[in-house]
Amino acid sequence: MLAMGKSFLPDDVNQSLLFPPSLHDWLPEGHLARFLVDVVSALDLGAIYAWYAAGGAAGSQPTRRR
Repeated sequence: MLAMGKSFLPDDVNQSLLFPPSLHDWLPEGHLARFLVDVVSALDLGAIYAWYAAGGAAGSQPTRRR
């Protein structure tokens, strides 16, 4: 997980759920959503983090997986 500033709500893609035990259980290997997670992880989000660092209410981290 990326380092989070104090402006973001916590997020964990590996969080266990009651059912299924992992979000990874919902998606087969090679699913588009897995590819998108990899793409977003490779992006330079410095400008977005800088904008959020200016203040305001807590929001979801830009890389948050829903």
